[in-house]
Amino acid sequence: MKNFNFFKITRFINLFIFFIFNFSLSVLAKPGDYPNKPIKLIVGFATGGPTDIISRLFAKQLSVQLNTPVVVDNKAGADSLLASQAAMLAEPDGYTIYIASSAHAINPSLFKKAGFDAVKDFTSISMIGDIPNLIVVSPALPVQTLVELIQYAKLHKGELNYATSASVIYLATEMMLKAAGISMQRIAFKGAAPAIPALVNNDVQMMISGIGPLLPMTKSGRLKPLAVTSVKRSVLAPEIPTANEAGIPGYFSSVWYALLAPPKLSKDIIDFLNAETKKVLANKDVKESLLGLGVEPIYSTSVELQNYMSSEVDKWQKIVVETGAKGE
Repeated sequence: MKNFNFFKITRFINLFIFFIFNFSLSVLAKPGDYPNKPIKLIVGFATGGPTDIISRLFAKQLSVQLNTPVVVDNKAGADSLLASQAAMLAEPDGYTIYIASSAHAINPSLFKKAGFDAVKDFTSISMIGDIPNLIVVSPALPVQTLVELIQYAKLHKGELNYATSASVIYLATEMMLKAAGISMQRIAFKGAAPAIPALVNNDVQMMISGIGPLLPMTKSGRLKPLAVTSVKRSVLAPEIPTANEAGIPGYFSSVWYALLAPPKLSKDIIDFLNAETKKVLANKDVKESLLGLGVEPIYSTSVELQNYMSSEVDKWQKIVVETGAKGE
Protein backbone atom coordinates (compact mmCIF):
# COMPACT_ATOMS: atom_id res chain seq x y z
CA MET A 1 0.00 0.00 0.00
CA LYS A 2 2.88 2.35 0.84
CA ASN A 3 4.53 1.64 -2.54
CA PHE A 4 1.21 2.27 -4.27
CA ASN A 5 0.85 5.67 -2.57
CA PHE A 6 4.46 6.53 -3.36
CA PHE A 7 4.03 5.81 -7.07
CA LYS A 8 0.68 7.58 -7.08
CA ILE A 9 2.17 10.72 -5.53
CA THR A 10 5.22 10.54 -7.82
CA ARG A 11 2.97 10.26 -10.88
CA PHE A 12 0.91 13.25 -9.71
CA ILE A 13 4.05 15.32 -9.20
CA ASN A 14 5.38 14.41 -12.65
CA LEU A 15 2.06 15.30 -14.26
CA PHE A 16 1.98 18.58 -12.37
CA ILE A 17 5.52 19.45 -13.48
CA PHE A 18 4.66 18.47 -17.07
CA PHE A 19 1.56 20.72 -16.97
CA ILE A 20 3.44 23.70 -15.52
CA PHE A 21 6.28 23.29 -18.05
CA ASN A 22 3.94 23.17 -21.05
CA PHE A 23 1.80 25.99 -19.70
CA SER A 24 4.93 28.11 -19.38
CA LEU A 25 5.87 27.35 -22.98
CA SER A 26 2.41 28.34 -24.20
CA VAL A 27 2.61 31.63 -22.30
CA LEU A 28 6.06 32.33 -23.74
CA ALA A 29 4.75 31.58 -27.24
CA LYS A 30 2.22 34.42 -26.89
CA PRO A 31 3.01 38.14 -26.51
CA GLY A 32 1.38 38.32 -23.06
CA ASP A 33 -1.41 40.89 -22.97
CA TYR A 34 -0.11 42.57 -26.13
CA PRO A 35 -1.61 44.74 -27.42
CA ASN A 36 -3.21 46.59 -24.53
CA LYS A 37 -2.90 50.13 -25.88
CA PRO A 38 -3.00 51.88 -29.30
CA ILE A 39 -0.37 50.92 -31.88
CA LYS A 40 1.31 53.61 -33.96
CA LEU A 41 1.81 52.85 -37.65
CA ILE A 42 4.46 55.14 -39.15
CA VAL A 43 4.11 56.14 -42.81
CA GLY A 44 6.88 57.97 -44.64
CA PHE A 45 4.76 60.03 -47.02
CA ALA A 46 2.00 62.63 -47.00
CA THR A 47 -1.69 61.77 -46.76
CA GLY A 48 -3.45 60.84 -49.99
CA GLY A 49 -0.52 59.15 -51.73
CA PRO A 50 -0.22 55.41 -52.52
CA THR A 51 1.72 54.50 -49.36
CA ASP A 52 -0.70 56.41 -47.15
CA ILE A 53 -3.80 54.84 -48.75
CA ILE A 54 -2.36 51.33 -48.45
CA SER A 55 -1.31 51.99 -44.84
CA ARG A 56 -4.78 53.18 -43.84
CA LEU A 57 -6.39 50.09 -45.37
CA PHE A 58 -3.95 47.93 -43.44
CA ALA A 59 -4.38 49.87 -40.18
CA LYS A 60 -8.18 49.72 -40.34
CA GLN A 61 -8.31 45.93 -40.70
CA LEU A 62 -5.54 45.34 -38.15
CA SER A 63 -7.49 47.48 -35.66
CA VAL A 64 -10.54 45.27 -36.17
CA GLN A 65 -8.54 42.06 -35.73
CA LEU A 66 -6.74 43.23 -32.60
CA ASN A 67 -9.70 45.17 -31.18
CA THR A 68 -7.12 47.91 -30.60
CA PRO A 69 -6.67 51.28 -32.34
CA VAL A 70 -3.91 51.32 -34.95
CA VAL A 71 -3.15 54.99 -35.56
CA VAL A 72 -1.46 56.14 -38.77
CA ASP A 73 1.37 58.61 -38.15
CA ASN A 74 2.50 60.40 -41.34
CA LYS A 75 6.14 61.47 -41.11
CA ALA A 76 6.62 62.90 -44.59
CA GLY A 77 9.94 64.23 -45.79
CA ALA A 78 13.32 63.28 -47.24
CA ASP A 79 11.96 60.37 -49.30
CA SER A 80 10.71 58.56 -46.14
CA LEU A 81 14.12 58.94 -44.50
CA LEU A 82 12.56 60.69 -41.48
CA ALA A 83 10.06 57.87 -41.03
CA SER A 84 12.74 55.18 -41.21
CA GLN A 85 14.82 56.99 -38.61
CA ALA A 86 11.80 57.39 -36.32
CA ALA A 87 10.92 53.70 -36.61
CA MET A 88 14.51 52.63 -35.96
CA LEU A 89 14.72 54.70 -32.75
CA ALA A 90 11.31 53.69 -31.34
CA GLU A 91 10.95 51.30 -28.42
CA PRO A 92 10.97 47.65 -29.58
CA ASP A 93 7.75 46.85 -27.74
CA GLY A 94 5.40 46.26 -30.67
CA TYR A 95 3.58 49.55 -30.25
CA THR A 96 5.43 51.22 -33.11
CA ILE A 97 5.37 49.57 -36.52
CA TYR A 98 6.30 50.92 -39.93
CA ILE A 99 5.00 50.41 -43.45
CA ALA A 100 8.07 50.92 -45.60
CA SER A 101 8.24 51.17 -49.37
CA SER A 102 11.08 50.40 -51.77
CA ALA A 103 12.53 53.79 -50.82
CA HIS A 104 13.62 52.30 -47.49
CA ALA A 105 16.07 49.97 -49.23
CA ILE A 106 17.40 52.77 -51.42
CA ASN A 107 17.97 55.63 -48.99
CA PRO A 108 21.14 54.38 -47.25
CA SER A 109 22.84 54.40 -50.67
CA LEU A 110 21.25 57.66 -51.77
CA PHE A 111 21.72 59.76 -48.60
CA LYS A 112 25.19 59.97 -47.08
CA LYS A 113 23.70 60.87 -43.69
CA ALA A 114 20.94 58.26 -43.67
CA GLY A 115 22.33 56.84 -40.45
CA PHE A 116 20.90 53.34 -40.71
CA ASP A 117 21.24 49.95 -42.31
CA ALA A 118 17.96 49.15 -44.06
CA VAL A 119 18.06 45.51 -42.95
CA LYS A 120 20.15 45.20 -39.77
CA ASP A 121 18.63 48.19 -37.98
CA PHE A 122 15.03 47.00 -38.38
CA THR A 123 12.88 43.99 -37.64
CA SER A 124 11.28 42.44 -40.70
CA ILE A 125 7.65 41.39 -40.18
CA SER A 126 6.10 40.62 -43.60
CA MET A 127 5.82 41.78 -47.17
CA ILE A 128 2.50 43.51 -47.93
CA GLY A 129 2.35 44.03 -51.67
CA ASP A 130 3.74 45.30 -54.94
CA ILE A 131 2.38 47.97 -57.31
CA PRO A 132 3.35 49.00 -60.86
CA ASN A 133 3.86 52.66 -61.70
CA LEU A 134 2.16 54.85 -64.27
CA ILE A 135 3.92 57.45 -66.42
CA VAL A 136 1.70 60.53 -66.70
CA VAL A 137 2.12 64.03 -68.09
CA SER A 138 0.40 67.37 -67.68
CA PRO A 139 -2.67 67.85 -69.89
CA ALA A 140 -1.03 71.05 -71.15
CA LEU A 141 1.91 69.17 -72.63
CA PRO A 142 1.37 68.66 -76.39
CA VAL A 143 2.14 64.94 -76.43
CA GLN A 144 -0.08 61.86 -76.54
CA THR A 145 2.41 58.99 -76.45
CA LEU A 146 5.68 58.09 -74.78
CA VAL A 147 7.53 58.40 -78.09
CA GLU A 148 6.12 61.91 -78.54
CA LEU A 149 7.25 62.83 -75.02
CA ILE A 150 10.78 61.66 -75.80
CA GLN A 151 10.83 63.64 -79.03
CA TYR A 152 9.42 66.74 -77.32
CA ALA A 153 11.95 66.52 -74.47
CA LYS A 154 14.81 66.34 -76.97
CA LEU A 155 13.53 69.45 -78.77
CA HIS A 156 13.03 71.33 -75.48
CA LYS A 157 16.11 70.24 -73.62
CA GLY A 158 16.33 71.73 -70.12
CA GLU A 159 12.78 73.11 -70.21
CA LEU A 160 10.86 70.22 -68.65
CA ASN A 161 10.47 69.27 -64.99
CA TYR A 162 9.45 65.99 -63.41
CA ALA A 163 7.96 65.38 -59.96
CA THR A 164 9.25 62.82 -57.49
CA SER A 165 7.74 61.74 -54.19
CA ALA A 166 10.18 59.04 -53.07
CA SER A 167 13.69 57.85 -53.77
CA VAL A 168 12.41 54.77 -55.59
CA ILE A 169 10.37 57.04 -57.87
CA TYR A 170 13.37 59.32 -58.31
CA LEU A 171 15.57 56.43 -59.41
CA ALA A 172 12.84 54.85 -61.53
CA THR A 173 12.45 58.18 -63.33
CA GLU A 174 16.18 58.64 -63.75
CA MET A 175 16.42 55.12 -65.18
CA MET A 176 13.63 55.96 -67.62
CA LEU A 177 15.23 59.24 -68.70
CA LYS A 178 18.60 57.55 -69.18
CA ALA A 179 17.05 54.72 -71.20
CA ALA A 180 15.17 57.26 -73.36
CA GLY A 181 18.22 59.49 -73.83
CA ILE A 182 16.55 62.62 -72.45
CA SER A 183 16.93 64.88 -69.40
CA MET A 184 14.53 66.79 -67.14
CA GLN A 185 14.84 68.78 -63.95
CA ARG A 186 13.82 67.01 -60.75
CA ILE A 187 11.29 68.69 -58.45
CA ALA A 188 10.87 66.86 -55.11
CA PHE A 189 7.56 66.64 -53.20
CA LYS A 190 6.70 65.09 -49.82
CA GLY A 191 4.25 62.70 -51.43
CA ALA A 192 2.36 61.89 -54.61
CA ALA A 193 -0.76 63.75 -53.42
CA PRO A 194 0.86 67.23 -53.26
CA ALA A 195 2.68 66.57 -56.54
CA ILE A 196 -0.50 65.92 -58.53
CA PRO A 197 -1.86 69.51 -58.43
CA ALA A 198 1.52 70.77 -59.67
CA LEU A 199 1.30 68.33 -62.56
CA VAL A 200 -2.29 69.31 -63.39
CA ASN A 201 -1.26 72.99 -63.38
CA ASN A 202 1.78 72.25 -65.57
CA ASP A 203 4.23 73.44 -62.91
CA VAL A 204 5.86 70.06 -63.55
CA GLN A 205 5.36 68.21 -66.79
CA MET A 206 5.82 64.52 -65.95
CA MET A 207 5.54 62.13 -63.03
CA ILE A 208 5.91 58.42 -62.38
CA SER A 209 3.91 57.08 -59.45
CA GLY A 210 1.63 54.25 -58.30
CA ILE A 211 -1.10 53.44 -60.80
CA GLY A 212 -3.97 53.35 -58.28
CA PRO A 213 -4.17 57.02 -57.18
CA LEU A 214 -3.25 58.34 -60.64
CA LEU A 215 -5.74 56.34 -62.66
CA PRO A 216 -8.86 58.34 -61.66
CA MET A 217 -7.03 61.50 -62.71
CA THR A 218 -6.39 60.04 -66.15
CA LYS A 219 -9.98 58.81 -66.48
CA SER A 220 -11.25 62.34 -65.82
CA GLY A 221 -8.80 63.86 -68.31
CA ARG A 222 -6.90 65.85 -65.71
CA LEU A 223 -3.73 63.92 -66.50
CA LYS A 224 -2.56 62.10 -69.61
CA PRO A 225 -1.34 58.49 -69.21
CA LEU A 226 1.50 57.38 -71.46
CA ALA A 227 2.53 53.97 -70.15
CA VAL A 228 2.55 51.54 -67.23
CA THR A 229 5.93 50.36 -65.98
CA SER A 230 4.97 46.73 -65.34
CA VAL A 231 6.05 43.74 -67.43
CA LYS A 232 2.45 43.21 -68.55
CA ARG A 233 -0.42 45.65 -69.03
CA SER A 234 -2.40 46.35 -65.89
CA VAL A 235 -5.82 44.76 -65.50
CA LEU A 236 -6.95 48.14 -64.13
CA ALA A 237 -6.24 49.86 -67.44
CA PRO A 238 -5.51 47.33 -70.20
CA GLU A 239 -5.75 50.09 -72.81
CA ILE A 240 -2.56 51.74 -71.53
CA PRO A 241 0.59 50.18 -73.07
CA THR A 242 3.65 49.16 -71.10
CA ALA A 243 6.73 51.37 -71.34
CA ASN A 244 8.40 48.46 -73.09
CA GLU A 245 5.67 48.52 -75.77
CA ALA A 246 5.41 52.29 -75.92
CA GLY A 247 8.97 53.21 -76.75
CA ILE A 248 11.48 52.26 -74.04
CA PRO A 249 12.41 48.58 -74.55
CA GLY A 250 13.38 46.72 -71.41
CA TYR A 251 12.22 49.39 -68.97
CA PHE A 252 10.26 48.11 -65.94
CA SER A 253 9.75 49.40 -62.41
CA SER A 254 7.44 48.76 -59.47
CA VAL A 255 7.18 49.66 -55.78
CA TRP A 256 6.90 47.17 -52.93
CA TYR A 257 5.51 47.69 -49.45
CA ALA A 258 6.46 45.85 -46.27
CA LEU A 259 5.79 45.90 -42.54
CA LEU A 260 8.83 46.60 -40.36
CA ALA A 261 9.43 47.35 -36.68
CA PRO A 262 12.28 48.70 -34.54
CA PRO A 263 15.30 46.42 -34.03
CA LYS A 264 15.40 43.81 -31.24
CA LEU A 265 11.65 43.19 -31.23
CA SER A 266 10.88 39.96 -29.37
CA LYS A 267 10.21 36.87 -31.47
CA ASP A 268 6.79 36.28 -29.95
CA ILE A 269 5.57 39.72 -31.10
CA ILE A 270 7.24 39.25 -34.51
CA ASP A 271 5.39 35.97 -34.98
CA PHE A 272 2.14 37.48 -33.71
CA LEU A 273 2.31 40.50 -36.06
CA ASN A 274 3.32 38.28 -38.95
CA ALA A 275 0.29 36.05 -38.39
CA GLU A 276 -2.01 39.07 -38.10
CA THR A 277 -0.57 40.55 -41.31
CA LYS A 278 -1.32 37.29 -43.09
CA LYS A 279 -4.93 37.57 -41.88
CA VAL A 280 -5.16 41.19 -43.07
CA LEU A 281 -3.96 40.29 -46.56
CA ALA A 282 -6.34 37.32 -46.70
CA ASN A 283 -9.34 39.50 -45.82
CA LYS A 284 -11.64 39.70 -48.85
CA ASP A 285 -12.40 43.43 -48.55
CA VAL A 286 -8.76 44.36 -48.03
CA LYS A 287 -7.65 42.19 -50.92
CA GLU A 288 -10.25 43.72 -53.26
CA SER A 289 -9.34 47.24 -52.16
CA LEU A 290 -5.63 46.62 -52.72
CA LEU A 291 -6.24 45.10 -56.14
CA GLY A 292 -8.41 48.10 -56.96
CA LEU A 293 -5.38 50.29 -56.25
CA GLY A 294 -3.24 48.14 -58.50
CA VAL A 295 -1.50 46.48 -55.56
CA GLU A 296 -0.86 42.75 -55.63
CA PRO A 297 -1.09 41.52 -52.00
CA ILE A 298 2.02 39.55 -51.06
CA TYR A 299 2.55 37.78 -47.72
CA SER A 300 5.97 36.58 -46.60
CA THR A 301 7.68 35.22 -43.52
CA SER A 302 9.97 37.49 -41.54
CA VAL A 303 13.05 35.68 -42.87
CA GLU A 304 11.84 35.86 -46.47
CA LEU A 305 11.33 39.61 -46.18
CA GLN A 306 14.74 40.10 -44.59
CA ASN A 307 16.44 38.20 -47.42
CA TYR A 308 14.44 40.07 -50.05
CA MET A 309 15.34 43.47 -48.60
CA SER A 310 19.00 42.50 -48.56
CA SER A 311 18.82 41.78 -52.29
CA GLU A 312 16.96 45.06 -52.86
CA VAL A 313 19.63 47.05 -51.03
CA ASP A 314 22.32 45.51 -53.26
CA LYS A 315 20.30 46.09 -56.44
CA TRP A 316 19.53 49.74 -55.75
CA GLN A 317 23.05 50.48 -54.58
CA LYS A 318 24.29 49.53 -58.04
CA ILE A 319 21.61 51.67 -59.71
CA VAL A 320 22.51 54.68 -57.54
CA VAL A 321 26.12 54.37 -58.71
CA GLU A 322 25.12 53.88 -62.38
CA THR A 323 22.76 56.86 -62.49
CA GLY A 324 24.87 59.12 -60.29
CA ALA A 325 21.73 59.90 -58.28
CA LYS A 326 22.02 61.99 -55.11
CA GLY A 327 19.54 62.58 -52.30
CA GLU A 328 18.56 66.12 -51.48
